[in-house]
Amino acid sequence: MNCKNCHTELSTKDDYCKSCGGKVIRNRLTFRNLFEHLSETFFNYDNKLLRTFIRLFTRPEDVVGDYIEGVRKKYVNPISYLGIALTLTGIIIYLMKKNQLEVNYDVFNQGMNQNYMTKIQSLTTEYASLIFISYIPLLVAASWLILKKRNYNITERTVAFTYLMAQYSITSIIPSIFILIIVPQAYMTYSIFALTFLILYLLWSLFRISKIHGLEFIGQIMVFLSFFGVLYIFYILGLMIIALLTGLINFEDFRPN
Repeated sequence: MNCKNCHTELSTKDDYCKSCGGKVIRNRLTFRNLFEHLSETFFNYDNKLLRTFIRLFTRPEDVVGDYIEGVRKKYVNPISYLGIALTLTGIIIYLMKKNQLEVNYDVFNQGMNQNYMTKIQSLTTEYASLIFISYIPLLVAASWLILKKRNYNITERTVAFTYLMAQYSITSIIPSIFILIIVPQAYMTYSIFALTFLILYLLWSLFRISKIHGLEFIGQIMVFLSFFGVLYIFYILGLMIIALLTGLINFEDFRPN
């Protein structure tokens, strides 16, 4: 009997190939063993995906630090993890488009123009993945001081925030789908709570990763949040200018109803 993956000769008692480590499959494919394979792949505690997900909540410094230091087999790499997050985000976009869900962007009842709200929904759903990814360089730039002690370069900081943002996206997928299906009008209100969770998660992760404590951490967190806030304002203004110049929105859209 030979391994079906690398064709190495095996004994009849082998359960795994001694050359490539592949599992020896003796039975024909059935729905039962297909389900068992899927369960083993995605829900086994020793699975890299589940390990990465759990560790990014409990010890994010391990996931980020191990990958940066060259331990690449233990966890899902940041690009693949981000890809999973973006794929899951696509489910939300699909639901919004398929069911033509009307999301209320006027959370504080300021009388926002309905035409403007519709355009915002269209733009955010159309470019959701790009907008999400674009937050990562903003976080990288804002973290110049708080991660200075770790001596992380730009690429290493990008790895850190790619993991953290992907983790947030994967975590929020289930409640997001629930809200969009049951009460889509409350989606923006839910987004405020989701944003609060994101901020707290980022602060917790930076506390673990930076290895800074006490008043020094509080001071550097204030710098981080302030710097990010300034960058975010310029980012939004830039997007608005691009949207105006390209005709995606116009000044009439800003008039309240």
